[in-house]
Amino acid sequence: PGPSEVIVDGESGVLVPPYSVEELASAMEDLAKNDEKREFLAQNALERVITLFNRERMVRLTYENRIKLMTKQNV
Repeated sequence: PGPSEVIVDGESGVLVPPYSVEELASAMEDLAKNDEKREFLAQNALERVITLFNRERMVRLTYENRIKLMTKQNV
């Protein structure tokens, strides 16, 4: 998955446009100066990863995807 599939901007991280060095620098500076925001984002990111990307869920989704592909191809 790409960053926008994993991160919810302002909730579990900060997204900036590609190649935008100024916005990236600004976002990094903001997080470096704001402990409360950094902790908030980190906690939400951890909860999101545990919920959405745990091993059991990823195995199930992979299995379901393979079944769909095999069904489409009549395997």
